[in-house]
Amino acid sequence: MSEQRMLPAITTSWDYDIRFDKNKETLWKTNVEFLVRNGVPVRVTVTVTQKLLELEPQVIFDMCKELGVWCVNFERLTIN
Repeated sequence: MSEQRMLPAITTSWDYDIRFDKNKETLWKTNVEFLVRNGVPVRVTVTVTQKLLELEPQVIFDMCKELGVWCVNFERLTIN
């Protein structure tokens, strides 16, 4: 029987209106796709802001599903 070792998941944050402009978000997505393609589970932490709540929640889930993200956590209710 072969033994499988699983790497711990890598956690990264996706902050819709805090740290991303279009170029940074594109680079972030490319990096996530690279990790997933290479067998590394990726957990995404999403900061909850007013602008995020104005999006359709399905947008976030669709993006994470498309990228192959393993887990999504929502955190940090902000003053924004």
